[in-house]
Amino acid sequence: MKINIVIPTILMGGGLRVIFQYANDWVKRGEDVVVYVPMIYEDVDRKKKLRTSIGNTFKRGTKIDWFPCDFCVKKAVAISDLFIRNADITIAVGPSSARSVSCLNARKGKKILFVQGHELNEQGTNLVDIDRTYSYENMNIVAITNYMKDYIYKCTGKNAKVVWNGVPDEEYYVGEKKVNETKAIIMLANFSHYKGEYEGLNILKKLKEKYGIRCILYGLNDDPNIPDGFEFYKQPSREKLMQLYSEADICLFPSVEEGWGLVVTEAMANKCAVVGNATGCLREFGKHTFNAMITNPLDYEKMLDYVEQLILDDELLKYIQKNGYETVKEMNQQKSMNEFYEYLCDLV
Repeated sequence: MKINIVIPTILMGGGLRVIFQYANDWVKRGEDVVVYVPMIYEDVDRKKKLRTSIGNTFKRGTKIDWFPCDFCVKKAVAISDLFIRNADITIAVGPSSARSVSCLNARKGKKILFVQGHELNEQGTNLVDIDRTYSYENMNIVAITNYMKDYIYKCTGKNAKVVWNGVPDEEYYVGEKKVNETKAIIMLANFSHYKGEYEGLNILKKLKEKYGIRCILYGLNDDPNIPDGFEFYKQPSREKLMQLYSEADICLFPSVEEGWGLVVTEAMANKCAVVGNATGCLREFGKHTFNAMITNPLDYEKMLDYVEQLILDDELLKYIQKNGYETVKEMNQQKSMNEFYEYLCDLV
């Protein structure tokens, strides 16, 4: 089976990591997989279109140094019949890719839009354009949550296939995890407005002043907002990131809107108690006071209160850690790999 995957860019990101993991799995099954990166990036935002096109064309090659690729990566001048090979399946990753993939001829195979969230821009002004991508008649849809499946159905009447993001076997914590005497809290540091970084940092600062906690932050870029005394790890390797999770007691998840939120499942798999907003996968399988401490989005006072409860109550902390771990134990990555692959086989 020939599988084309069209991505917007090769810059590091959780969404690309997920589709690359699937691509590697398909190669291991003997399938012919090619990932295309457009030199001419399509977007309704002209500045973003120009910036990304310049980056894809001149600044970035086809080598993805942050992920071990078993598949072929190629640049395409544009996502059109002239530059994309004939295949059995062509998958669009992201709304910008969907517009171009939907226009490809039938020789490019069955079309799939892989939906990992609303993927709003920084201003949150492109919702109408994104919703339009779900309605393309020749596009099948795979979504990562039932929430997105229901949303797509309400928009278009189309039924999406749901495949949850799984956790690799090697990223589960093995053995008993001891609670730190001085509690350690880990958080993703991300500038994007919907990630809630500013509010998360304020919570951590208050907790550090009151309890002397260890604050562990990681992210893609240096962040001038990080206070003194906080640890920051820039683009840690997967091994290092799993080590940091294993050293933490609690994971703070202040995002306002997420498609999934890999942070949550990564933290739970490493027996961290998650405190976060009811978005992404927490909205999907989170149960308050059972496998996580969950707040309504933007209720950061309550989030602070929940973290304090865990700092002061080791039994509650262990209870949340245990149940979170057991929850994601059922979400083995190979199960997700099998579901997605079976869907592709049924489609062709």
